[in-house]
Parts: sequence; C-alpha cells; structure tokens
Amino acid sequence: MSKLIKLPITSDCRITVNVGDKVDAGSVIGQKEVSGKEEEIKITSLLKVKPALAGKYLQISIGDRIEKNDIIAKKKNLFSSSIIRSPFSGTVKEINRETGVLNISTTEKGKENLNSPVKGIIRKKDEKLLEIEVDGLVFSGKDGGGTQAVGKLEYFRGDRIGSLEIDRDIAGIVVLCKDLNRDALAKLEALDCSGLIISKKKRPEGLSWVQVDEDVLTKISEHEQKTVCIIPDSKSIIILE
Repeated sequence: MSKLIKLPITSDCRITVNVGDKVDAGSVIGQKEVSGKEEEIKITSLLKVKPALAGKYLQISIGDRIEKNDIIAKKKNLFSSSIIRSPFSGTVKEINRETGVLNISTTEKGKENLNSPVKGIIRKKDEKLLEIEVDGLVFSGKDGGGTQAVGKLEYFRGDRIGSLEIDRDIAGIVVLCKDLNRDALAKLEALDCSGLIISKKKRPEGLSWVQVDEDVLTKISEHEQKTVCIIPDSKSIIILE
C-alpha cells in the first residue's frame, strides 16, 4: 500500500531533488548550513541524583572527545550499579550544575547533508515540505501524539518495561512495547529515542507515539529491526522494509 510521508523543511535547507525523483533510504536530498549542534544528556534523570551531584558520577571531563556507546557516567551502590553510555559521538562541552544536564557538541560549523529516511518517489516539493510516496505495510492505531518519526523497530518484551531493561542504544530507534514505567519513559526521552509504539494508554509529552491494540502490537513485533514510520496525526504505522 502506498502512503505519503511528509518531511518538514527548514528555511536554511536547500533541497537538491525534484518531483518524480526516486530516492533510497540514506540518499542525499538536500543540504543546510549548520552553526554547530549540541545534544543534551539528562544525567540526573538517568541516575536519579540531585543536579549538584551529577558531576560526581561522570567518567569523562570537559573537552574530552567521546565516541558513541562510550561510558560517560557510572553510579554504584551496595546492591546495584547504573551505567550511562553516550548515544552520540562528539566533544564534551559542559555539565550544568543547576540542571544536571551534560552538553555534547556533535557537529562543527559548516554544511550538513539532509538524507532521506526512506525509499520512495518525491511527490511534492515546496519551501516548507517534501512529500515522499512509499510502499509499505500499514497498521492502524487508536491514539497518537507528537510528530512523524522514522527509525529501526526495537521490540522490548514483557508486560511492563523498567529503566534497567533499556540496556541498549536506542538513539534514533522506534521502541515497541506493551507498557513502561515513568523511569523507563524518562530514559527513552533522555537517550534520544525516535518514537514509541505502545498498547497501554500513555501520553508521553517528549516523544512521538502511537497507541495500538495488543493484537496489532503482536503483528508489528514480527517486523523487528525493520525501518518503520509512525504518523501520530493519522494514528498509523508503516513498515517500510
């Protein structure tokens, strides 16, 4: 089934494709000027410590160059330990002592490519929007919120997921699960999860999400590791490959 995926275009982006062009996932479809980009990691939320104490648990220093999945913070106590791995590569800029947020510079000033997240055909192009027609399996949901999101599907099994069960890199990932607790939800937001598909009624403010029935969730889980697009406005999920 064909479906249109809408990609918002910012004013600083120059689109290099035209209507009718075929694109693959990862194809360059535009370029934009970047002044440098910083990402935030909420150390306090992930380790459950006061902002003033966040620096105590850091394993890196200001100015260090780090790679994706490097250990950046660690907290141990008598019964357990918590480790935070960076979802980004970049340079450590600062730790905000008032908020407990770690800032990492991930890009330098220059030009940055805009890549297509999907394979398809360009159907519309204007200053604010690019529409790509894609073929895929479409599932309908019950509710949704946030903006359209694309990513690899990662299924977390179990009736209710806690923060300790999110033990892998989820940056750019669309997470599929039945339910999750507040700490797990905060961890998804802090680690730059792309979106959430869930069967239990939730209304996460910091994520794009679609709620589905459990039988639909089971069918979607059969497509783990494939690229999916969630469209909260239409409460739909598209399996793209």
